[in-house]
Amino acid sequence: MLIFKRQLQLILVLIFTCAVYSAQINPFVSENIEQTISTKHLPLYNKARLSIESEQCKEAVVFVDSLITLYPENTGINYLAGMCFSHNENTKDRSIAPLKKIKPESDKVDNYHYWLGFAYEKNDSTTAAITAYSVFIAKESKNASPNTRLLKDAERRIENLNMSSSMKSFVNLVSVKNIGSPINTEASEYVPLLPSDGS
Repeated sequence: MLIFKRQLQLILVLIFTCAVYSAQINPFVSENIEQTISTKHLPLYNKARLSIESEQCKEAVVFVDSLITLYPENTGINYLAGMCFSHNENTKDRSIAPLKKIKPESDKVDNYHYWLGFAYEKNDSTTAAITAYSVFIAKESKNASPNTRLLKDAERRIENLNMSSSMKSFVNLVSVKNIGSPINTEASEYVPLLPSDGS
């Protein structure tokens, strides 16, 4: 009986986990990709999708990069490219263009403005990132079932970006003085110390 209960719990956890992760890729994006790319390239998409659904966007970059080279005008692939490229330090500079390309269809793609804001943030475009996050918050707040995790994250990111913007205007009041001749001598001094009187 105990084994049966544990198996049932495991199955419920797996079902719940799959339900949570399957919501990450918008049905419009999946259908758009699956209906427009060649069947021989579907394995590439499936590898990318699995990486994204397990929240491993950095690993998906290789697959998405291949797909965007083959299908540069595909809305779904451009969305995935913008999302994945922004997670990788080597590709973050390429993350904004694919997202901007699909802006006319942004209403069909869940969390579009969040990922646009994230891409701007990773590319140090503070004002544009705050604007995109604000649009995301405004739209998502009106949603019948909002993505509370991304909403909270977008709000936190706006706070961080505002703080970093305000810190840029701070002036460093440190003055550097020459303390004279070198502290260390030619000897092997592993712990050079200065007495409190400075001599």
